[in-house]
Amino acid sequence: MQKKKKVFLKRRIEIEKRCQWTFIFLLQFISLLFYKSMVYATDTDAVVEQVLQPFTIVKALAIAVVSAVGIIIVIKNLFSLGSSLQQQDTAGLSSALMGIGGGFIMAAAGVLIAAFGL
Repeated sequence: MQKKKKVFLKRRIEIEKRCQWTFIFLLQFISLLFYKSMVYATDTDAVVEQVLQPFTIVKALAIAVVSAVGIIIVIKNLFSLGSSLQQQDTAGLSSALMGIGGGFIMAAAGVLIAAFGL
């Protein structure tokens, strides 16, 4: 009988400890869930500008590279157009005209990105 009592008391103590830890965990979780802190932010535009400045520089460099490649493609395809006109090659003519159109789109990438609002 004494043994059963000791085992019962031991289990009861273990259950109480688990309940205590569970209760503490729940209290901490609820306090974190409903915790409100005041955030004092001043001059947010300057902070946003500082964060976005590297991305703006990378975007400008990417637009410049794409525009430069577009101009090179236009020039290359103008020579191909002249060559295909001289040889009366219709396949080369259509390929050169498509290349010129694609080069103009690449050259106007900055304007297109500004028009889309990116």
